[in-house]
Amino acid sequence: MIMRPKFSRLGTEKERVINIQALLTAPHIMAIVPTFTIVHPDLFDMDDNRILEVAVAANTDLIITGDKQLLALRGISAHIVESLAEPPADDSPIPIMSPSEALDYLLSI
Repeated sequence: MIMRPKFSRLGTEKERVINIQALLTAPHIMAIVPTFTIVHPDLFDMDDNRILEVAVAANTDLIITGDKQLLALRGISAHIVESLAEPPADDSPIPIMSPSEALDYLLSI
């Protein structure tokens, strides 16, 4: 995906690969295993629910996807998960953005 022409503003193909490799090997990367299940009523693909589970379990700041059903949600809140042993202190919705929207957002902060 990062090789698509719309991401050319991030550098040459080689530079983009180097940057992605650096991100994937960064020490802040971790494995998240949710201990709950989400079945969002607006999602027909059960795999999309797994993305939401990981995002809520990790208390992430942003979901970046090209999936049209996830993008239609625009955000997800941890309050939809009743089985969380310890709900997040901040129950602000986690925004869901396309890669292009996310790049614009991240470059603006």
